[in-house]
Amino acid sequence: MTKKEIEHLASLGKLEFNEKELAAFEKEFNDILKFVSVVENAKIDGETFVEKVNLKDLRDDNIRPSLPQAKILQNAPETDGEYFIVKKVVE
Repeated sequence: MTKKEIEHLASLGKLEFNEKELAAFEKEFNDILKFVSVVENAKIDGETFVEKVNLKDLRDDNIRPSLPQAKILQNAPETDGEYFIVKKVVE
């Protein structure tokens, strides 16, 4: 992950980092990505981790109450009272 990609992600999250923080994040992100690659390629009983995952082993989806709409919208940069207002990104 490059410094430019981290800056882009930060801008999407409306975060600001100084040069020292960017360098630290770049190293940390790349370390995490290397670890994920190791896990993905790990062999378990002759199969990689990704091949070994059984979708039947995943937890069931449970329906539960959602947060109140007002609480969800309270920190949004812009709303119309019911929905988030976002910039158009697709033509």
